[in-house]
Amino acid sequence: MTTNHYTPENQSQISTLDFRDNKQLVLMSYLLRAFGALIFGGLFFLAADAIHPDAGLTVESLVSIAIDGMPDIVSIVLVVFAVTSVLWLHELVHASVFYVHIGAPPHIGIRGPIIFAAAEGYLNTRTAMIVNALAPFVVISSLGLLLLALIPVGALAWIFIPTVANAAAAGGDFMAVFWLLGLPRGAKVEDHGDVIIAYEGVA
Repeated sequence: MTTNHYTPENQSQISTLDFRDNKQLVLMSYLLRAFGALIFGGLFFLAADAIHPDAGLTVESLVSIAIDGMPDIVSIVLVVFAVTSVLWLHELVHASVFYVHIGAPPHIGIRGPIIFAAAEGYLNTRTAMIVNALAPFVVISSLGLLLLALIPVGALAWIFIPTVANAAAAGGDFMAVFWLLGLPRGAKVEDHGDVIIAYEGVA
């Protein structure tokens, strides 16, 4: 449990979700991401197949990133860029919700393998944090499904892969939602990005 944090005056810390120093929790979050990649990959495949019933889609066709006339390394670099971009967009959605709700200036950082959005020094309600945690999954998944319906079948992989990557990345967010649901209704929460701290009795 970290002690390097902002403490509201006359309030007591009641719980911490620590992805910074708890290796077991980090491992669990990455196992959940791997599981999520399988589950959401299957769901988005079914969605794409329903949207394009006559295309004869296969899992292989939805992960094929080969570009005619381009070396394979170019396709690999481009898909890595696409996935990295959507992960930063994921955190930008978090940061935007913080800004809209409490006016916290956008702060996106990276520590080790974790990219995060933070609102250090700002307190959120439990409900607002749940909305924030789920927002990137809902927004980007919805956008991904829309694009799967609009783009040519031959380019579906370039939407399918980043959309599944975003859904899988939400594994840590789902863990946060489970933790938040266990807090008292009146709890206030401060998000340091890789450490989330709950306080009780904030007016």
